[in-house]
Amino acid sequence: MLFDNNDGNGFNYTFLDLAGLTNDINNNSNSDNLNLYSSKEGFLRGNMFRNEYKPYKNYDFVNISPKNDREAKMYNVMQYEFAILDMNLYLDLNPNNRYALNILKELIRLENEAKEEYEKEYGPLEICDISGNDYDWIKSPWSWEKEDGGSIYV
Repeated sequence: MLFDNNDGNGFNYTFLDLAGLTNDINNNSNSDNLNLYSSKEGFLRGNMFRNEYKPYKNYDFVNISPKNDREAKMYNVMQYEFAILDMNLYLDLNPNNRYALNILKELIRLENEAKEEYEKEYGPLEICDISGNDYDWIKSPWSWEKEDGGSIYV
């Protein structure tokens, strides 16, 4: 088969090689040339990699402006979670890139700090983050509720 290592015919290609996505240990293994956006800008654009960002027609991304401290802290959590997922996808194709792995570890650290800061003030983000003796999961407004108790959808 084409993707089998067939030494007799000289075909030593994998699918990733043919697609230009080889994860050979010599390919970008220590490269710091990923050309990344910051986690905030990558979140707004929907892509952490500058060389892969292609805006649709003449549209530009919208800058998000949090209205209060709670939204600002949630925004920080969301941007780090997005960056972690995008770096995870990159590392799935380039598992030997130590520079990218170090960036992922730093993003995880920053996301944990952002979650801890949010949860200390506003309660748990996930049901498994509940701590203490109170069931405080239900005490805060849900994401679709306004601070005054109304719904943002009605």
